[in-house]
Amino acid sequence: MSAHPYFDALNQIIQPIHAIMYPRPLDGLCALLAALNNPQTRFPSTVVTGSVGKTTVCHALAAEKAGQGRIALYTSPHLHSFRERFVIDGAPIAIDAFVEMWARVRCAAERIGRTDFSTFEWATALAFAYFAEMRVDHAVLEIGLGGRFDAVNLAPHSAAYITPIELEHAAMLGGTLETIAWHKAGVIRRGEIVHVAPQPAEVMAVIEREAEIQGATLQPWRDLPAVSVPGRLERAPNGTQIDGAHTPNGFRHLLAHLPDGARIVVGMLRDKRIAESLAVLDRAGFHLILTTAPGSRGLPATDFAAYPFRAASTEVIPALDAALDAHPDAVIGSLRMAAATRERFGLVSPDMIAEAERTRALFEAKNAAL
Repeated sequence: MSAHPYFDALNQIIQPIHAIMYPRPLDGLCALLAALNNPQTRFPSTVVTGSVGKTTVCHALAAEKAGQGRIALYTSPHLHSFRERFVIDGAPIAIDAFVEMWARVRCAAERIGRTDFSTFEWATALAFAYFAEMRVDHAVLEIGLGGRFDAVNLAPHSAAYITPIELEHAAMLGGTLETIAWHKAGVIRRGEIVHVAPQPAEVMAVIEREAEIQGATLQPWRDLPAVSVPGRLERAPNGTQIDGAHTPNGFRHLLAHLPDGARIVVGMLRDKRIAESLAVLDRAGFHLILTTAPGSRGLPATDFAAYPFRAASTEVIPALDAALDAHPDAVIGSLRMAAATRERFGLVSPDMIAEAERTRALFEAKNAAL
């Protein structure tokens, strides 16, 4: 792939992960969107928040609206290409369009004298500008983190979906289910309909209180179309289940689709709920192949020794490629694991693998000093 302007643009968008923390004021992003003529107001939208299954729900909602005009989809993170985040009618943004939209966003930022945005804030501004430029009829938007102070929540959406909420991102969202639910419930807008998945009682109490304040209508979760989403309960040509789940509930959901005695390759990131997630897998008959997840945040395979297993059998194979050669029934633990497995098992074209490698190198370089 020779479109260097694309990677130049992407290099400008990517910022160190921990350099700009959540929550933070959105006044700068509001000013940037105003300089872009508030593109987020030029199409109706639905937002999705929660802890588990957000991306799949977004894909299902977009599929449900297929045939009702031009349907946009904004999700994160990506598996292989950053362009996966910006989709219209099933097609990711083209390289030339990405470069053009980034130029507009960057110029607007320079006009207002603000360029201190996070990767996600830059991407969200680009998504809004792109969807408005393409005159989409509806956009399905995935909240990045929390909700109340998330960039996506600046879109004046008319409906919201809240997937199951669990402990996550405790450093930024607070250490309790109630504080996390408060952030998530912040997507609720005055008078809108909010579909809520089954929640723990303390979470539901927070959501109900926010809905009452906003005069919003809560409705039970409803059936959505079944969709196939890359890296989410995806079956490779060799039969291996690939799933990017990285939370205890995500692990439980995958196990419902696996036979007794499954061989599972596990690779996790350092900052996840490792002990609780591994406890879900500690079942008699399971054989766990513990490996190092790709990237600088990957937990070294040898560190799994700190987590004793009482029922499952285990072996440590640090190199992911070697672990994938061990004939697993499933691969689980992070989206980086899912991406690497998809590339290894023939689900990704050579051109996309090349783009993915360059994209990952840019992200790793920006975070190398942290």
